[in-house]
Amino acid sequence: MEKERKIISVKSTDLKNLESDYDVIVINTSFNKEEINNHSVISNDKEILKRIDETNFLIRKASSLLKEGGLIFVYGLPKFLPLFGKYMNFLKLDSYKLYFKYWISAEFDFKNNNSFNSHLGILMYLKTKIGKYNTPFHLNTKTVRVPYGDCKACKKNLKDWGGKKHLMNPLGSAFSDVWQDKIQSDDYTKIPPIVINRIYDLTEKNAFKFLLVEQTEKFLNNKIEQTEIKNIQINVDEKDVNKVILRDSIEVMEEYSKKYPGGLFDMAFADPPYNLGKNYSKYDDEKRSYDYVKWCNKWINGMYNVLKPGGALLLLNIPKWAIFHAEFLLNKAEFRNWIVWDALSSPAGKIMPAHYSLLYFTKPGGKAKFNDLGKISARHYCNRISCRKNRGEEDKEKLTEIWRDVFRIKHKKDRDKHPCQLPIKLMERIIDMTTNEGDVVYDPFGGAGTTAIAAKLKNRKYVISDLDENYVKIAQKNLNLIKLNSNGDYHYVREKSNNTSYFKRNGITRKEVEKGYMSLCQELNRIVEFEELQKISPVLHNKIDSNNNDFQRLKKIARRMMEARSTANNFNQKVF
Repeated sequence: MEKERKIISVKSTDLKNLESDYDVIVINTSFNKEEINNHSVISNDKEILKRIDETNFLIRKASSLLKEGGLIFVYGLPKFLPLFGKYMNFLKLDSYKLYFKYWISAEFDFKNNNSFNSHLGILMYLKTKIGKYNTPFHLNTKTVRVPYGDCKACKKNLKDWGGKKHLMNPLGSAFSDVWQDKIQSDDYTKIPPIVINRIYDLTEKNAFKFLLVEQTEKFLNNKIEQTEIKNIQINVDEKDVNKVILRDSIEVMEEYSKKYPGGLFDMAFADPPYNLGKNYSKYDDEKRSYDYVKWCNKWINGMYNVLKPGGALLLLNIPKWAIFHAEFLLNKAEFRNWIVWDALSSPAGKIMPAHYSLLYFTKPGGKAKFNDLGKISARHYCNRISCRKNRGEEDKEKLTEIWRDVFRIKHKKDRDKHPCQLPIKLMERIIDMTTNEGDVVYDPFGGAGTTAIAAKLKNRKYVISDLDENYVKIAQKNLNLIKLNSNGDYHYVREKSNNTSYFKRNGITRKEVEKGYMSLCQELNRIVEFEELQKISPVLHNKIDSNNNDFQRLKKIARRMMEARSTANNFNQKVF
């Protein structure tokens, strides 16, 4: 039986009649279905600019009705959301501000739409006091979870827990910021009930006030402006391509744009430092937000300048910064897609961060290349190697802009000495999608050379640059590992890395300690303190003590699992 949800629903014109102190406000922004395939440059469309201003005014008005610690969600097209996000990042409401938390991608099954598009976005911001610390906010992530699913072929859990099955929460997995429901809706300009109900359930608490606002303005401009397309022949000096350059990328791009004013590259891709404090040897990854965005705009502009008309510009970053990148490019380039790379990293925050934003723009003035890459394995299969080998012919589904089948490099033996190395499969897909054989690809943050490797394997030419001589050496070494096989095709075999870590300490695994401590706490129905262990279980005490295990972490795991099992029993759910 569907539970009753107390949702106040109003039109945007009725906000002036409402009281304040809402816990949650959801805004359904106004857009047309046809605009999902509109690639026009926003700065050239006065009607869109007017609408953006009106939506931002609505966001400001609605935000003033939020209480401190309240959450505002903005639903709309990925093309427009960066403009709203930029506005919200700088919005001041007396002594309050809005703080970015998540860009949630909601997957749709767009009927009668053969395009690459597959998601609409939901911005989530927190209203907090202006000051050093952000106000805490509430989410029911302990009880509102995603049920586990089993692989259609091997019948095991879809997620390979890699020896950590004992840590599975019996209520299901935590929600991430990628909601892969394949929502079916005849009118996706209206936020669907499944999304509203999920936001409600995640945010519900006592004395709860939830407001849904529909932007009422109608915009009837369905035209898609066509950019004049010119055929420009570029004579490429072969000395300028297939290079790994040790130099600042901004200087490199300035030189290329002077020598090739009509552009040299068919595609430019960047995976910059994310300003997260990673350990780069030649780069400060902890800039002030303003300085980071200003620096990014310089090299993004350089990428745009060195592209041929019609060339593809792709940027990978976390959503927090991708909003700024997209807003900068929307005023000069053609927006194609906000691709979502669903690649869960280390769990952090109340909603797990799985969403890496891959922005896809093209330079006006030339015909854009887009190669349909067909179909991928259906989502009801797991990714275990043994399962893939044995399942034979499998179901397929169309590849869209949510990429869930490309996985991060998880094992140290598979990566070079670089803090943020990308999988070759990701770069091969980007290159296949946006270029043809013989095209020229550029990467201003070459790192371990993944872009160059993928380009060479796909018979493209390449230029990559990097500030760090160690990364340049690694990239050159990796490129030298590419050989021609007997069929005349390139292949790449990595050298085995010594960059490994040991799972065992003194012959004792972490899993063994975790399971032992969790079982003891479950048996006694309480959290056992370290001092007690010496009397209750001296063997377990010695294992923890001799292996320098973080006991506070063990307590946290045990407490979480006991709470989850208790809740699952109350809900009559299966306990693993």
